Amino acid sequence: MNLYFRMMRILLKCWFNKITQDAFKPTEVDFRVWPLDMDINIHMNNARYLSMMDLGRIHHMGKAGMLKQVFKNKWMPVVAKIDIRYIRPIGPFQKYTLKTEITNFDEKYFHMKQTFICKGHEVAVAHLKGLFLDKHGKKMTSEEILSYLPKTK
Repeated sequence: MNLYFRMMRILLKCWFNKITQDAFKPTEVDFRVWPLDMDINIHMNNARYLSMMDLGRIHHMGKAGMLKQVFKNKWMPVVAKIDIRYIRPIGPFQKYTLKTEITNFDEKYFHMKQTFICKGHEVAVAHLKGLFLDKHGKKMTSEEILSYLPKTK
């Protein structure tokens, strides 16, 4: 349940903050480890990292001005591959920052890097590739998606 509140916070922030930025610039969003995020080892659960990465990508799309298009056109952003390296655990109630950036793209996929930063140190780094499906489930090209990006200053 706590992820719903975090997602609503991100969606509301993106909705009311009309300033968009270049999709190829990194975005950062801050979180805290709550008791439901932890596993038996009393640190953030491996699966929770992946869930928080979803929220980081939603935040990134919102800052880039893409969420409106995603909802309007019923696009589905889909992850095809994730490679994550856990460096240090994040403990109970610790604050951390999730940095999300597009590193590259090809005809079909966007390549991204998501970095968890706690107390100024990288604690986990993930590389992923993802794509968008249209409302009929058909794969969209990166060029199609990029054509919908708002022009930033």
